[in-house]
Amino acid sequence: MTTGQYFALSLPMVTLLLALGFAACWFWQPRMSQRPRQHDWAWMAGCLALFSLGLSGQIAHIPRDYAHSAVVSALCYHLSVWCLAEAMCARFGVRVDWLGGLLAGGMALALLVYYAYVNYQLYVRIYVLNFGLGAQLGLCCWRLLHSWSSYPGKLERAVLGIFGLFVLSFFVRTVLTTPSTRSMDEWKIGGSAFWIVLQLSLLVFALLFVMLYVAMAVQSMVNRLQDERNQDPLTELLNRRAFWEALEHGPRQTQQPLGCLLVCDVDYFKQVNDRWGHGVGDAALQALARILKDSVRKGDLVARFGGEEFVLLLYGLTPAGAQAVGERIRQRLQKLRFADLPSSFRITVSMGLVPVQEPAALASSLQRADALLYQAKQQGRNRICSEPLAELAA
Repeated sequence: MTTGQYFALSLPMVTLLLALGFAACWFWQPRMSQRPRQHDWAWMAGCLALFSLGLSGQIAHIPRDYAHSAVVSALCYHLSVWCLAEAMCARFGVRVDWLGGLLAGGMALALLVYYAYVNYQLYVRIYVLNFGLGAQLGLCCWRLLHSWSSYPGKLERAVLGIFGLFVLSFFVRTVLTTPSTRSMDEWKIGGSAFWIVLQLSLLVFALLFVMLYVAMAVQSMVNRLQDERNQDPLTELLNRRAFWEALEHGPRQTQQPLGCLLVCDVDYFKQVNDRWGHGVGDAALQALARILKDSVRKGDLVARFGGEEFVLLLYGLTPAGAQAVGERIRQRLQKLRFADLPSSFRITVSMGLVPVQEPAALASSLQRADALLYQAKQQGRNRICSEPLAELAA
């Protein structure tokens, strides 16, 4: 190998290091978060590793035969862009176009084999390779751009924008620079304008894209960790700490009252756990959590304070409006049937309802709501207790 070849290998070596970084992040993800691995990290590692392998072989002429080297490197490149498409689709929740990708990649590889072994034409082969890679990524880009409006984050849109420019570069760069290779042999291609522009564009894209992609992935990881910190793992509602933090960042209202506080507790929950098992109890809590979330408006707070106790803060509602919400929750839960419970047994809730004048009064309002909740239990359960009208007026 010449000194120039060793220097040219700097790009695949940098790419290989990036691939190892993505692989390490994918491996360590379960230790950083309780949720399953994000497989786009693994796909990105595969993309960069395969690109590094293909480019290294092309620069070092491995295999030594030019035709063999061209076909092997082209196969690595096509597998690399396939991994890149998988990574992007996995990150943005879009399905990969398997059929279109296989057709575009298969046709390009078949033409490359033909122009490498049967009808040797380097000039045509460059077009086939670049247009084939661009077509594979273009199918992925088309699907991602169809969902552009569902990506509100600036980082997500920046990554998609860079990805779209990269796909476009396969066509524009090839058309502008490939004519300089028309009369060149394989061994002269390394000094052509096509090769120099190719290396520079790939280096710029790789560094910019990877930095933005990592920033986007890290931001997503931080959001996931914050969700795990703030969410109750069983019901996916806010936990007690997140409830108080959300209250601090809730709507700032100049008019009083702030709203109404509704405290719910599942009736005879210990009996459910003792007689039919904790799995049935968990299913009941999850069913109640879904009903609670479906019964409130966007912006209202719903939290599991512990065990079978839930707290709702209904912003801006009058006691009559909050009473209607609570009654709807109570009736919906009472109508539910659970496969592991006797048909005559119903899961019910008791509730305490109080108005809240201001955020500073929430702690005392919560104590009053708890007292009303236990009053509902004493009166026979499966009901809502609120403060008397005369007391509310005072």
